[in-house]
Amino acid sequence: MKILFIATANPFVRSGGGIANYAYFKAISAIYPNQVDLALPFEEVPNNNDNNYVAIRTRTKFEKCMGIFKGSIHRYKDAVSEILSSQKYDLCIINGGHYAGDMVDMLHKNGCKVMVFNHNFEREFQTTAYPNPLMRYYYVVNTIRNEKNSYKKADVNCFITEEDLQLFKSAYGDTCSSCHVVGVFEPSFETIVDYQNKNKTFTVVISGSVNADQTVDGIRDFHDNYWDILKAVVPDYKLIFTGRNADRLYSIFPDFKDEHIEIIPNPDDINEIVSRAHLYICPINVGGGLKLRVMDGLKMGLPVLTHKVSARGYEPFVGKDYFAVYDDKESFEKGLERMIQAVNNGIEDRHVKADYQNVFGAQSGIDRFKALFEVLKLKHIL
Repeated sequence: MKILFIATANPFVRSGGGIANYAYFKAISAIYPNQVDLALPFEEVPNNNDNNYVAIRTRTKFEKCMGIFKGSIHRYKDAVSEILSSQKYDLCIINGGHYAGDMVDMLHKNGCKVMVFNHNFEREFQTTAYPNPLMRYYYVVNTIRNEKNSYKKADVNCFITEEDLQLFKSAYGDTCSSCHVVGVFEPSFETIVDYQNKNKTFTVVISGSVNADQTVDGIRDFHDNYWDILKAVVPDYKLIFTGRNADRLYSIFPDFKDEHIEIIPNPDDINEIVSRAHLYICPINVGGGLKLRVMDGLKMGLPVLTHKVSARGYEPFVGKDYFAVYDDKESFEKGLERMIQAVNNGIEDRHVKADYQNVFGAQSGIDRFKALFEVLKLKHIL
C-alpha cells in the first residue's frame, strides 16, 4: 500500500503538532516500511535522505490573494493535486480536518482513500487563536466548513482524545467515516537519561512555547490566581519556566523578576531542566486536544498538577497518587498539598516513568496503529 502522509505541522520542530506528526509518521512507516512518502512545505524539507520527502510548494502572491476570497486557508490543495497527477497513492493521511476538508473530494476522485488526524476540535482552538475579531471570524467560518466536510467524508477520522470525538459528534452529527481514538505517543525508542540533578529546594517547573497564545494565557491564569497559593503553601520554593522564547515572560509579567523564579529560554535539553524539579504544573486552561506539555513532566517521573483543560487524554493517570487536576483555587491548593505529600512520601520516579511508557511509549503507539489498520482491513475500509 502506497501512502502519502501530509504533515501540516513541521515534524522536525519541537511543538505539539510537530511531535504528534512525527510519532504518527514513524509508527506508520514501521508498519509499512518504504511505502510512506512524507509531504511537507519545501522550506521544511531536511537536507538528508532518511525519508521519502515530497515538497509542497508555496503559493504565489496571486494564489494567496485569490485564496482569501475563495476561503482557501492553506497551500496544500493545489500542490497535492499536482503531485497526484504524476504519482499514484492508495491512502492519503492528513494532519488536521481543517486542511483535509477541501481536499477529500479531490483525493477520492483520484482513487485515494483518506485518513485524517484531528489533533483537537479545531473550531474551538481557532476561537482563542486570533485576537483580531475579523481574522477570528474568517478562520472560524472556513475551519468549520473544512472540518465538517472532512469529518463527514473522510474514510477514517482519528482523534487524540475521546472528548474531541464527542465534540465532533455534537457539532457535526453522525458520519459514515470510521472514527477511532488513537491518542499520542513518543516518536522514538530513545532511552531517557536519569540526570540525578534534583534541586535541594522544592522546585516547580512549567514548560511550553511562549510563542503560543495558549501558553501565555495559561501562565497568566497561574500568575493571577494560583501563584499566591504556591507561595503560601511552600514559602521556600523555586519556580522554573522553560521553553521557546520563555524570556518574553519578563516583559509580560514584570514581577517574575523574583529571587524564587528562574526562566530558562530555548533549552538545548528540556528533559534536563524538567528533571531538576519536584513537581510539574501545566496551567493551560484554554483550547482543545491533548496538551503534550504534560508529557514533559510524566516522562521525567515527576508528579503532575494540571488544569482540567490540560487533563484531556490523560485519563489513565487520573486517580494516581502522583497526578492531580484543578479548576479553581480550592482544588489547586488541595492538589498542590497532595502532590507535596507524594514527594515527601518518596514517590518513585521509576513507577511514574513505567506508567508513562505503557501509555505513551513508542511501542505502544506502533501496537495501537497495527491494531487500527487490522480493523480497517477487516472492515474493507482500506
